[in-house]
Amino acid sequence: MKRAADPNSGRKPTKVGAPFLLDDALPPYNFALHERAGNPEQLPMTERAESDFLPTGGPPCKWRLGCALLALFVLVCGARLWLIDTCGSSAPFWDQWEAEGEALFAPLLQGNLPLSHLFAPHNEHRIVLTRLLALGLFKLDGMWDPRLEMAVNAAIAAATAAIVAGLLLREIGRRWWRSVICAVAILWALPYAWENTTWGFQSQFYFLLLFSFLAMWGLCCGRPYTLAWWIGAASAILSCLTMASGFLAPLVVLLVLAAAVLLERKTWRMHLPGFMLCLLCVVASALLMVQVPKHEALRAAGLHYFLLAFIRNLSWPGHQLPTAFVALLCLVFFMARALIRRPSQQPRPRWFLLGLAVWVALQAGALAYARGRLGAGPGSRYQDVLALGPLVALAALLLESGSLRRNIWYAALAGWCVCMLPGLRENFRDTRKDLPRQRHYAAEQTRRCRAYVKTRDFEVLRHTADRMEIPYPNPEDLARFLDNPEIRSTLLFVPGQEDKAGWPTHLARALLWASRWIFLLGLLGLIAALWPPRVAKGAATPVEGDKGTPDRRIR
Repeated sequence: MKRAADPNSGRKPTKVGAPFLLDDALPPYNFALHERAGNPEQLPMTERAESDFLPTGGPPCKWRLGCALLALFVLVCGARLWLIDTCGSSAPFWDQWEAEGEALFAPLLQGNLPLSHLFAPHNEHRIVLTRLLALGLFKLDGMWDPRLEMAVNAAIAAATAAIVAGLLLREIGRRWWRSVICAVAILWALPYAWENTTWGFQSQFYFLLLFSFLAMWGLCCGRPYTLAWWIGAASAILSCLTMASGFLAPLVVLLVLAAAVLLERKTWRMHLPGFMLCLLCVVASALLMVQVPKHEALRAAGLHYFLLAFIRNLSWPGHQLPTAFVALLCLVFFMARALIRRPSQQPRPRWFLLGLAVWVALQAGALAYARGRLGAGPGSRYQDVLALGPLVALAALLLESGSLRRNIWYAALAGWCVCMLPGLRENFRDTRKDLPRQRHYAAEQTRRCRAYVKTRDFEVLRHTADRMEIPYPNPEDLARFLDNPEIRSTLLFVPGQEDKAGWPTHLARALLWASRWIFLLGLLGLIAALWPPRVAKGAATPVEGDKGTPDRRIR
């Protein structure tokens, strides 16, 4: 098969040996086509659709897109740092006492930390990367500072937002850069997943999202042994070391590669290395899977509750509207139909987005099975992962703008907005109720722990108006942790130990203090990067990034 040449480029058509080519970019705009677009009835339907949905301003130049992604990073990081400064506690919270303090830091200070502790299961998960991050920060800082861990998690989340936006634009085309970057900014900056932001022991969710995305991009879009493929291969292995559901990314790559080989069987040799690597990851993860008897009560009690929880998870952020998942399914159907009917037209972005959609669905199913008791919707800590679903739906909608009829495209866009905007409004309303309580709990947890260390009065931990006023569900176990001399010597809230922290804690404190200004800087930078360039009245509009070439598209 051959790729059609651009009539204005003067280049000859190039042969494409397979749908997954690292240098196989989207074709440029067909300016000759748009010169004929004055009478849309003379164009075929696919050409008419392409001429109807042209974003204004064209694709950006590289430096402007880079500035926009940098501003996106600063915006998301500033928003999360602001939330940490307001609602974050300096006392470790819940599983953090046992998983970090008792299992990692105390043995490390005693000189007896075996390597097996890093790979030991934590409930159903093997959180190797989270443990390595905690150990690295502890060795670097010298003290156990949960707010430092929260600040690092905020930076990881912001970097993930910039990487996701950049790679999506690489695949679907940079002409939609404003829409994609604005959607990523909204999904990553709003505090609906405040639990992950204000708890230091939650980096596994960010690692899961980052390495799963990179694994699916690198192994689905890169030729074997290229840089992108190696990034995807390493990310597929690392994704299995994040959470129990980390193996779903290699599983999705297996499904995508198998489907690609069925549609074009000549490519099986090219996909074989990635297929074998992902198969090994899936088999190893299945053999190392752990069952936790005490969590049986959290699972869906039957098929009815599982389906109800699954639909609510897949409908996020409109999980109050159980039919919101239909928007994602319709766009997946359009992409799958296009791949079956025209497997040679834009296969790489379609396969990639289809794989992302399947991954979100599998994550929603895993969450419904493990935490779907009585058909409950997703908790705050799981919403960072589910937020990729609306973004994939929007990217698929933008990609299919040239293959759908105009009325169908606008109907799909309206459906996406109906599912997205009211859902975000409801999530934001719930968050406004939760954050004042979290702020009170954070201050009360630190106060009670400091009072117990100072007075050894167990009643300070036992008599509480709310179980969340202490940072561990069992006050006897919390007292045991605080009485441990190794653990107590690492805590910053203990009287006399506030100034023992190293430079990482001081840097985190400075960033938290300036978090509002960081957020404002990112917001202004993003607005400046996305603002359309000024064009003199009556002059030809140049395409950004194209030196001096007039934009002859129909306005």
